Amino acid sequence: MLYLNEQVIEETVKNYVKEFDRTTNLLGVTSVRNIIYILTDLENELGFQINDSFVREIKDLTVEKLIEVIPKHLK
Repeated sequence: MLYLNEQVIEETVKNYVKEFDRTTNLLGVTSVRNIIYILTDLENELGFQINDSFVREIKDLTVEKLIEVIPKHLK
């Protein structure tokens, strides 16, 4: 069973990206605009804050990395 945050992240990404797995670099399969939408939706849904620290930690924009990094930045 997926943890709630993992489920929210995967469902949010599915709204913008048709085919991906947890290790797919999202920057290579969707537009920057969709990346902004994904991060904004996740920021609103999960209550984390996108800041310099978050950006430094999320070098590879994958679902796996989002699942790892977002909990560290919850408000």
